[in-house]
Amino acid sequence: MDKQQLGEYAELFMNVFNAEPWNDSWTAETASLRIGAFMNDNSFFGMELRESGSLVGIIFGQWEHYFDGKYFRMIEFCIDNEKQGQGCGKRLLDAFKKELVRQGAVNVFLITQHGERTEGWYKRQGFKTGENEIIMNLAL
Repeated sequence: MDKQQLGEYAELFMNVFNAEPWNDSWTAETASLRIGAFMNDNSFFGMELRESGSLVGIIFGQWEHYFDGKYFRMIEFCIDNEKQGQGCGKRLLDAFKKELVRQGAVNVFLITQHGERTEGWYKRQGFKTGENEIIMNLAL
């Protein structure tokens, strides 16, 4: 991913996550703030997918170091709404995983919503729901 393309990434992010199944309320500004903050962190790594020069998808996150090696926390992954279901997500994720292995990753983890389009898709890509970890939230 290239910082000079932040506006394009933010537009894709906003369009994807403001639609089903997330129905968020991102603006170009808030999406840019989120993506830009991660891109400016020294633990950031991300990739984009383009077809015929057009942005189709992005995937990014942060490296984390644990006692048993380098882990990667996948933070965001999105594919253009019009390209979903055409194999673009799998192609991008496969290339991303290959690069993570090349860079020494021993584990990739993420947080997602329950449901067929989210958790179900990741399970079909080989991810497993954790047996020991849980996500806890505190609304303020």
